[in-house]
Amino acid sequence: MAAPVAPARTVATPARSTEANVPMLVRPVSTDAQPGSQPLWEEGFLQGSDAGGLREGSTATPVGPEAPAAPAKGPPCPGPNEDFNELRELLHASLVKEEEQPMTPTDAFNQRMEIVIRNIKEGKVVIDSGYYTEATMRSELKFDKDRIKAVIKYCTATKARKRALTRKDKYQSHIMEYWVDVRTSGSLSQSTKEEFNQYVEIIDSGASLPPPTLGDEPLPCYEQDDDDEDDDEDDDDDDDEGEAATKTPSTKRKRHKRRGKKTPSPKSKMLAKKKKEKQEKEEVVESALEEIKNIPTVLTEVLRLRIKVDNTLEELKKSKSANNGDKLREQGDELMMLHDELAEIKAENSNKGTPSDETMKKLQEKLASVEKLSSRITMEQKKLKRCYSKGKSEFFTGIMERLADELVDLFWNGVTLNLMGKKVTFYAALLGLKGDWPIQARIGNLSRHFARKGVFQVSAKSGFCHLCRAGEQGYDANDYGSSASWRATYLKCIPWDSEGPLCRVPQSPAKEFIHKFDVFHTVHKGVFAELAGSALATQLQC
Repeated sequence: MAAPVAPARTVATPARSTEANVPMLVRPVSTDAQPGSQPLWEEGFLQGSDAGGLREGSTATPVGPEAPAAPAKGPPCPGPNEDFNELRELLHASLVKEEEQPMTPTDAFNQRMEIVIRNIKEGKVVIDSGYYTEATMRSELKFDKDRIKAVIKYCTATKARKRALTRKDKYQSHIMEYWVDVRTSGSLSQSTKEEFNQYVEIIDSGASLPPPTLGDEPLPCYEQDDDDEDDDEDDDDDDDEGEAATKTPSTKRKRHKRRGKKTPSPKSKMLAKKKKEKQEKEEVVESALEEIKNIPTVLTEVLRLRIKVDNTLEELKKSKSANNGDKLREQGDELMMLHDELAEIKAENSNKGTPSDETMKKLQEKLASVEKLSSRITMEQKKLKRCYSKGKSEFFTGIMERLADELVDLFWNGVTLNLMGKKVTFYAALLGLKGDWPIQARIGNLSRHFARKGVFQVSAKSGFCHLCRAGEQGYDANDYGSSASWRATYLKCIPWDSEGPLCRVPQSPAKEFIHKFDVFHTVHKGVFAELAGSALATQLQC
């Protein structure tokens, strides 16, 4: 048997003898499974020893069941030396047998290591969505008008979205429901698990074991690996961008792509045209069906407008105005005729699947007529309201009359006050009246005032200055020269047909001079605003 060879990495548990003076037969196992067991190996096989009585070059004769040694006759209980010799012979026979067959690791020393490394990443996204009407979006989701408009615009942007993201209410088919993503929530979890299992089977129970290790290699760091991968990806992206910037696009590739395009045949063009016409017709039919379902709502609005027309005509009749409202009455009758025609269309197509082309055309015309007539009725109604709402001007005139009486009394009699035991009388004089020109014109019964300057036709009564006749025929208001014709009419012609209530108050002989120009309206919101804008534009141009 050859001398034992020192392994690359020492075995953790070499076999020993159970007693110091009793040698044991041990076969060394060469393995690098466990470090740190060199002292145990050297202790078991001292230099110059006979390796348990077996020197190099000696021959071992197997002893086994085929050729058993003759047992020594003796007492029934053999001594300790006889038992040891028998055990030694059995071990020797096993050793010789193992020389012929390769030894398995479990015969003398069995060690198995198991390393389990797991890296788990799990992501979960939950989207809360549902169908909501405009009313439920306002009440339940608390969406504002802009948000609701954005939802409707997104859901109806294309035909595919309209089919997938909208539907009609189950119980009220004229109400549309829209698919709304209310909330998106999710979770991302990452777990790293490292597990090391080591199983050791030992012949000698007295041997010491080294602590389990994974060797000299460092443990893997998955976070660092991920960062490195990200850096590599970024570097690759930068390299790609650099290459894309330095390379010129190939014209051959473009030509190849152009050559690859197919020119549609006349047949395919015809099929595409027919398909488009079919889709357009389906959209028209769908729109017509939707309008037919909405006819009851239109009829309700028509009846409400008719009630308003009747109320306006009744108020106009009570006011005894010159305008008796014949035009508004005719428009109301025409509106009711459209109401009856729409009701007939609804009754005829309530059970039909697809309306005819003639019905759809007629429906479009009637709905357009209703919309146009409704706007005209609203304008006429507002105009007539002004006729019967102006009959209460006597209240304002009465207030101004009482104010004029008090001002006259203050001018002649004054008001007496007791100041520090002395009676002092104060007198009040009216210097002028400032304010917006519409209210000044109403107080002074002015027929010429600045509020008339906006839109007018030059005539003998088109003046807009209460102090002169500027703006009338022959008095050019845009003439600012020293010889302007309007200068000779300054405070020469009164601006009213009948004096206002405040004309009774003692004041300047030129009573029209009581109406003063307001600095704010004349300068800041008048000529000064235009002058400032023009000067600013001129300065910017310089």
